[in-house]
Amino acid sequence: NCVRLFRMENAWEEEDIFKSAHQAWVRDVAWRPCLGIPSIAWASCGDDNSVALYEQESTGQAWQLMARLQFDGPVWRISWSSTGAMLACTSPDGAVRVYAESGPRRWVVVHSNEEEEEASPGRASPGGLLAGT
Repeated sequence: NCVRLFRMENAWEEEDIFKSAHQAWVRDVAWRPCLGIPSIAWASCGDDNSVALYEQESTGQAWQLMARLQFDGPVWRISWSSTGAMLACTSPDGAVRVYAESGPRRWVVVHSNEEEEEASPGRASPGGLLAGT
């Protein structure tokens, strides 16, 4: 239930460990492409029904939790768009949500194959707006 980051210098070296990234199995990790984006970011998903997004303003600075997206079930795969502007999340039941950042630490669902449902506070739902932590 943790995520470890490694860096390649002369050999692979552990750079950081995120013990509180998830409360259950981590299923996938994906780096955001940095095309025109001034920061470095990655996302992880897991069996704890969430996607965690971390950001580093510049190399060497501390990683910050940018947002945590909540789902009704486990999330097994994530993938960034080629520009890093959108993040697709899929679950084992075939549900797909595509998020876009609509402002600092704010993510909005721009596509979903799930049925429309009302958003509850702190939860992401199709068409709903989610504010990060």
